[in-house]
Amino acid sequence: MPVALNGLLLTSSRAALLALGLTAAIGAVSAFGPWFLWNRSDSEPQGLYARALQPPAIGRLIAFSAPPAAFPYADGRMAYLRRVPILKRVLAAEGDMVCTHDARLTVNGRMVAPILARDPRGATLPQWGGCRRLSAGEFFVFSDRIP
Repeated sequence: MPVALNGLLLTSSRAALLALGLTAAIGAVSAFGPWFLWNRSDSEPQGLYARALQPPAIGRLIAFSAPPAAFPYADGRMAYLRRVPILKRVLAAEGDMVCTHDARLTVNGRMVAPILARDPRGATLPQWGGCRRLSAGEFFVFSDRIP
């Protein structure tokens, strides 16, 4: 289940360790996942994020588990995605049409980004082709921060 997140709370590693220790001590985990998430990837600013009690919406950051289809690629350098949620911004939601064609990502007919065939290491990136209108409870996430 996606979880909406508030912005960066702490930048100091000492403060982050203290917060994580306190989190563990008071059991800050609910049925919907942890209250805090340490983001260590470059796809969103690195740091400690707190869960918000808001539903996911376009423009909001959400945390979610990686889909199994991502594991073959992720296992090469991001094996932690099997156990740590992904943090991404919602780009599209219910009713939006998301398409990939001609090496381009579009949402509702608007060009969003080119689709790369290989990552910076030269590894082949997973590809999806076609169009999909998102249903209730579905979200398309995107980050343009990855070099």
